[in-house]
Amino acid sequence: MEQRNIEQRYAIKCCVKLGDSVKETYGKLVKVFGDEALSRAQVFRWHKDFKNGRESVGDEPRSGRPVDPRTDNNVQRVRILVHQDRRLTIRMLADEKLPKKC
Repeated sequence: MEQRNIEQRYAIKCCVKLGDSVKETYGKLVKVFGDEALSRAQVFRWHKDFKNGRESVGDEPRSGRPVDPRTDNNVQRVRILVHQDRRLTIRMLADEKLPKKC
């Protein structure tokens, strides 16, 4: 996550604690950060979250595919498959031998 986003989230959190409206908060961010300010929608969402009691400025964990599919388990599976049949191509491994979701 970008440092600039973290700074702005802390600023939004501070504005919420001071009782600033979401419009006032957005105006202050634009004044301070200029073109690098979070979008209006992002400011409104974070303002609402902090107003509803959120404390963390970090992103929530997300489900889904891993960012890097090169897990130890997947590397080992590919090694075993290649040792069993050295004629396998990358395409064959991707299409047939490995599950679509890692």
